[in-house]
Amino acid sequence: MDIINLDYESRSEEDLIASGLDRYANHDSTEIVMAAWSINGEAIEQWDLRERARPPSILIDALRDPNVQKWAYNAQFERVMTEKCWGIESDYANWRCTQVLAYMMGFAGTLDNVGRAMKLAADKRKMAEGKKLIQLFCRPQKITTNQPHQWRDWRTDPDRWDEFLQYNRQDVVTEMDMKSKLIRYPVPESEWRLYAVDQRINDRGVAINLDHARQALAMADVRKEVLKRQVNKMTGLANANSTTQLLPWAKARGYPFDDLRKDSVQKVIREAEAGEIEVQKILLQALKKRLDANKTSLSKYATMLKAVGKDGRFRYSMQFVGAQRTGRWAGRRIQVQNLPRTPKTLEDVHMLAQANFLITKGDLVGLQLFNGEPIHTLVGTIRSAFVPAPGKKFVVADLASIESVVIGWLTDCRWFMDNLRSGRDLYRAFAAEWLHIPYDETKPHRGKAKPATLGAGFRLGGGTLLPNGKKTGLWAYGENMGVFMTKEEAHSSVQAFRSLCPEIVKSWYALEKAVAACMRTKQPTKVVRESVDGEKEAFTLPITIEYRKPFLCIVLPSGRRLYYHDPKMVRKTNKRTDGSTYQTVNFTYMGKPQNKQGWERLESHGGKLIENIVQAIARDILKLGLMRVDKFGSDPDHIAWLVETVMHIHDEMVTEVDEDADDEQVMNFVKKCLTKPVPWAPGLPLGAAGYVGTFYRKD
Repeated sequence: MDIINLDYESRSEEDLIASGLDRYANHDSTEIVMAAWSINGEAIEQWDLRERARPPSILIDALRDPNVQKWAYNAQFERVMTEKCWGIESDYANWRCTQVLAYMMGFAGTLDNVGRAMKLAADKRKMAEGKKLIQLFCRPQKITTNQPHQWRDWRTDPDRWDEFLQYNRQDVVTEMDMKSKLIRYPVPESEWRLYAVDQRINDRGVAINLDHARQALAMADVRKEVLKRQVNKMTGLANANSTTQLLPWAKARGYPFDDLRKDSVQKVIREAEAGEIEVQKILLQALKKRLDANKTSLSKYATMLKAVGKDGRFRYSMQFVGAQRTGRWAGRRIQVQNLPRTPKTLEDVHMLAQANFLITKGDLVGLQLFNGEPIHTLVGTIRSAFVPAPGKKFVVADLASIESVVIGWLTDCRWFMDNLRSGRDLYRAFAAEWLHIPYDETKPHRGKAKPATLGAGFRLGGGTLLPNGKKTGLWAYGENMGVFMTKEEAHSSVQAFRSLCPEIVKSWYALEKAVAACMRTKQPTKVVRESVDGEKEAFTLPITIEYRKPFLCIVLPSGRRLYYHDPKMVRKTNKRTDGSTYQTVNFTYMGKPQNKQGWERLESHGGKLIENIVQAIARDILKLGLMRVDKFGSDPDHIAWLVETVMHIHDEMVTEVDEDADDEQVMNFVKKCLTKPVPWAPGLPLGAAGYVGTFYRKD
């Protein structure tokens, strides 16, 4: 098969960053101004607007030819622009993405970021002048007396335009060099088939209830101003939103910190309400109102309105292989993987529907009477803005307790597997063991048992309080989930978990031992955990550790690999709580730190590696479900109605069907797609739950 590597530069009155690809590509002013390409690695060719309105036939023919494999960095952009600007449609299966390939190997970010992380030679790297050239030629210019041109190009800036042409060509050089270095490492062909499915889902998008989003944003603006005025009145300050003004007032009334960061304020509110610290009542009230007046999650409504397509659908919210180290999807723009929780008062679907109705009507007073502080309701109903298209309904299903299922199966943990086979709720089962109470009495304790059941398997300790007031370990993990435990509860739950699940504990150390052995011998290494009480022999985990310079790889049961760049074993001095020290040899690799920019050496250990593996296996199971729905959702031999995936969140699939479809039949079809036995994971006890509805919600 022939291969073309290509790169486009374009211009538009629409802002690509602010409005997204859908609005950008469909805007009347958008046009491709130049393209560079290489066919089968031959000399780079180029076209730009000064030659003719459309590119030469050699490029057009290659784009149309289904036997030509098309590569680009962030190929979604080139593919969509090819269709929208030049009217050339092509099969998803014809496209490959260099960015996705880099992400599969554990890299992250822009072409420039990845090139630097890979240490590409200087002549193979992206040109540093790119941002200035894009600002000059790709965006409309402010017209002044001295600058009368809306668009700058070869006529206004011939020398700079030549630089822009060079920049365009250099991107192809960089992409080809990057691909040549990465393509040699194994990637299952099924991943590229999944990429095609992903692109189809992203193109399809999901409908937005625009009335809900508009009214919610308008109501939030009104309510925030009311809250700010109330806080000003309570405090007697001219602007209580000013840290400079509010902090001295707050400290005089018992506020213990020297900052008003969100996490600090939330900590004070929680501890004051729990009776752990004493502050004046008026301070507590003012802090709560100030937090509500500054809710940033409401900006998701603004993002919806800014980037929704002309047909009312929001597209390109999921980045394929966007999550480093696991290959899960990452969110883009709205960040559907990070939507706010629904308030407990609205967990009943009928209550939630009533709140949605009041928001769509713009009834701020009614909303407050119905469910208290309107800001909480507006934040908690962001999910509700995702709706089926007219004449459709949602069928939503998710893999039940999938991370717990996977870690139990992966490590052959008897406690997990016995409870799963018996049909017991894992969180309640853990509560019974941890709190020494009968299973039938555990329902009120289910939420508090959830963090340990999920997080302790990844080697989280109980946690401690840092000098800056932040918590660590399971104590912090639970708090991030909205579960507030005492320090003692966090520690006792960890101890209970480790006692119940020695197979998981031993698997941490088995992983570390296998990684160290592979690094030492450079040979494929099995992960063998020691036997526990009652087992006749050691257990071999269904994974292999490999060294493929410059990567350490974890081969998953599916055959997919997790890649860790530039691995090293590093000796480290650690300090005990009593002040004494001890040394360890830790596995490290180069990567992007979580929630930060940059590329630096990161530490790992058996617990983190287990977490990566568990989440990666869960992703591979979701992959099978997505591909089955894509393949069979339009096949009348499998289901009488068209079933199309419109988005997915973690381990949950959101599909759209005709509103006259039989609920039970369609739900059973989607569940079957998710839970069909996995050939590479024999004995994995999969289950799924879900709902049919007219808006998206957390079930």
